Formats: sequence, C-alpha cells, structure tokens
Amino acid sequence: MDFQEILEHFPIGITGDILAETVIRQKENLTGLWEFALSNQKHCWRGAWLMDKINDKAPELIAPFIPDIIKLIPTLKNDGLKRHFLKIACQHGLPGDLSGDLLDCCFNWVQSSSEAVAIRCWAMDALIIFADRYPEIKQELIAILEEQLPEATPGFRTRARKTIKALGRMQEV
Repeated sequence: MDFQEILEHFPIGITGDILAETVIRQKENLTGLWEFALSNQKHCWRGAWLMDKINDKAPELIAPFIPDIIKLIPTLKNDGLKRHFLKIACQHGLPGDLSGDLLDCCFNWVQSSSEAVAIRCWAMDALIIFADRYPEIKQELIAILEEQLPEATPGFRTRARKTIKALGRMQEV
C-alpha cells in the first residue's frame, strides 16, 4: 500500500474509518504504515494518525509497536507524531520497563508553553499513569500544574484541573 499517496489528501470522516478497516483486514500493511509514519515525508504524521485510528478499533495490532513508540516519543519533533504516539502509548498503559526518558519528556512538555495544548494534555495523561507507579511524583506534578493554571489556555486548564483531581483521589486511596 502506498501510504504517501493515500495520505496525501487528508482522509476525513468515514474515509479515515474505511482506510483503518482496510489496514486492519490487510495486516501485512502495518509495517509499511509504521515505516511511513517514521519517514521524513511531508505528511508522515498522518501515518501516526492512521495508527491511532487502527488502535481505537484493534489495539492488539498496534501493541507490538508500543516498545518502539515509547522509545521514540522523547526524540520526536513533529507535533502530529508526538500527539498521536503519546495517545497510543497512554492507551496501552506505558510499560514500566521502557518509560524513564518518557517520564522526563512528559514533565518537560507539560511545563512548556510552546508545546501544543493537545500534546501537553496527553503528557498529563501519561504522568497520571506514571504517578500511579511512582507516587513520589504526585506532589511535584500537582505543583507544576497549579503553577501553569493562571496563564494557561482554557483547554489546558480543564485538563490540568481534572489531572489534579485524579491525583488527589490517588492520594486518598
């Protein structure tokens, strides 16, 4: 399957769903999709977007890529790749043995006002998963989020408040 050609024009709505279903049925195309997402092609982030759609429908097909995704995330520069790969990794629970660099990366992204809000929000979700594993980071994360609130966008504020609430519930348990 030529993903560069297929994803040249952004497949929205039902077209994206049909494309995801096609890749699910033709599993041999997953490696090509992964390679396209990692390429330096103009629309490579759309490969990650399609992997995200596939993950929503058949997460078991994306699961073998999770170790590589987790190792890759801290090195990414493309916002679309960061957003979709971080979302996918969070939905697979962030295997603990692979996540050291990712933990640092997520803290950095949450604190960076130059990062896209969606990336910062997915980084918060990742940090909730990490906080469950490493309770000692809860207070630091709460302090960072509270510090960010006054200058944050409405979307960030909403997610930060939900994250603070979730972290507070974790402490009560």
